[in-house]
Amino acid sequence: GLSVASGVRQFRGESGLWSSVIWKKATREAFRKDPLEWYNTFWLPHFGSCPSTFSPNPGHAALQEIQKLFPDSVHIITQNIDGLQSGNVIEAHGHVGLYKCIPSEDSDTDSDSDEDDDRLVHLGSRRKSRAIKHQLREQFDTDTDTGGDESICK
Repeated sequence: GLSVASGVRQFRGESGLWSSVIWKKATREAFRKDPLEWYNTFWLPHFGSCPSTFSPNPGHAALQEIQKLFPDSVHIITQNIDGLQSGNVIEAHGHVGLYKCIPSEDSDTDSDSDEDDDRLVHLGSRRKSRAIKHQLREQFDTDTDTGGDESICK
């Protein structure tokens, strides 16, 4: 991927993250069963580096320049979760460092929608990373996935 040149570990391929991670740990079910275990054995070892430890590379800058030249016709959609691509970007899998509250186990709500955030914060629900969420944005206007919760990098 584009961010490999910035030092970010690739997800796919022979040395990619997903070739070494046990898939059972990368699930919502594993998170719900034991959030602390999920963070300590899956999330932090693989995504615990703050995105600020990496810098955009010339490829990121080139895409941003192309988008500036053709703002009405060029839309950048990335699967990267590192936040290195700036500008008008659709982050298909979310962004490392952004979190959302999820309902408790006794709730019948199990949604990744942004509309639940305010309600769930008041309920004191647990936090789940917003990265690796499989939902494209409906609009191309801006990266609006701001979560509002504290980042693990702070």
